[in-house]
Parts: sequence; structure tokens; C-alpha cells
Amino acid sequence: MADPTADWSAVDDHEDVDRFTDYLATLTGAEAVRGYKRRSHRLLDLRAGDRVLDVGCGRGDDALMLAEAVGPGGEVVGVDNSETMVEQARERAAEVPAAFAVEDALDLPFADDDFDAARADRVLQHLDAPDEALAELRRVTRPGGRVGVSDPDWVTAIVDTDTGHTDRFLSVEYACPRAPTRGRQLYRLATDGGLVDVDVDTWTLTSTDLAFIEEVGGLAAWTESMVAAGEVTEAEVEEWYEGLGAADERGSFFSSITGFTVVGTVPGE
Repeated sequence: MADPTADWSAVDDHEDVDRFTDYLATLTGAEAVRGYKRRSHRLLDLRAGDRVLDVGCGRGDDALMLAEAVGPGGEVVGVDNSETMVEQARERAAEVPAAFAVEDALDLPFADDDFDAARADRVLQHLDAPDEALAELRRVTRPGGRVGVSDPDWVTAIVDTDTGHTDRFLSVEYACPRAPTRGRQLYRLATDGGLVDVDVDTWTLTSTDLAFIEEVGGLAAWTESMVAAGEVTEAEVEEWYEGLGAADERGSFFSSITGFTVVGTVPGE
């Protein structure tokens, strides 16, 4: 995906919006992704009747899962900076207790203590002010409620091949998000932000499918950025890709990335 840092902040302005919704559908369709999401939901300690906020809701995948936890007496509120995403979320979650709106993660239009829990999944990595976003999540969550954030750490991205080391072709300086090491910072952000009883869940997404990794890892954009910066040549990247393809055909292709979910309690109950 070309220039993901700029694109995710202005999805609706892109000439091919379907690339973003298709990306989320592919990613969330992976069982490993759904697994860490389910664990993040459990750490929120949701109960029937709760009201939960999902910031960066995308096409509503988490809203559908969260709605099962809060039941018909509860409510899921999803916000995203993209009208396209919000429209899809409304369509997909029409039969569950959920509401969606286009809003800014740094300036949420909700009253203090408005929710029983709040979360943001793979959002802070795209923000320059993650502490402000986390402060907003805490502000709108009642005392005793739980706030959760999840992000990968792109330094841990691994693509195994015998035609070159991963870090030579996938230097973190050219990784997709604005803050590729955000995952490792989440615990510090949570504790410095005043959350208590903080839990950490570490998750590793692995894949032996090159096509899947090309789609969700943005390999083409990553290597194109490195070529443009003069870090590697097009010929070297082509040789590297040939090695990846050969490994994929042999059934020996392997890749992984590690991420973190941090969930804490708003003090003062």
C-alpha cells in the first residue's frame, strides 16, 4: 500500500478506497488476529449492559465481536476518521446494538465517564500524539472502567529467506506506520497516563503465506521506499523477492511480527 502513513489519515481522499477496506477484511479474517482481538476484549472485563467505545473502528469487525459481550442491553459506539469505514460499519452491524460516527481520536465528542470501557486497536501507531489519544480514552471512561490499546512493534517483523537478511530489505525506518515502535511504548504510555492494574498481552502473528504478507505487511511499499532512499537497488529487491517466491513454492516461507495489548483501569472508583 503506497505511503500508508499519509493514506490512513485520509482514507476518504484516496483514489482507491477499497484498498483499505479490503486490507482490513483480509487482516481481520486471519485467525491469529481474531485471537488477539478476543483476548483484548476479555481484558476489558465487559459485562452485559456495558457501554463500550471503539476508537478507530474501521469496518466494524470489533464492534460485531464486542456486541456479543455487552448483549442487547449494552451498546458499542465506534468512531473512525473515515466516512467510508463508518458507512461500512453501519451496514455490517445493523442488527447489533451499535452506533458509529466520524470523529477525531484526539478530540472525542463524549462526556467524561461516558463509557464502561474504551479501546483503540492499531491506532496509536499512526498518531503523533498517542498520549493525547490515550488521555481521551481515559477521560470518557468511568472510574473503575478499563481502557485498552493494541499495536504491533515493526522492529520485530521477520521474513525468512536465504537471499538476504530481513532488516536489509525491511528497515524499520521505512516501515508503514508513523511510529513503528509504538507497540513497545504502550505500557509506558498507559502507566504514565494514570491507568492502574495494567495487564499486558503479547501476541505474535505468524504466516507461511507470501500473498497474505504482501497484502497486510505492505512489502512492496516498504521496499519501494528503501529503493527510493538508495538503501537497496531494484535488482537486489527483485532477487530478494525471487527468493521469497521460491520459498513460498517449496512451502518453507515464514514470517512473523510481534505486538502488544495493554489494558488498565481508570482509578477512582
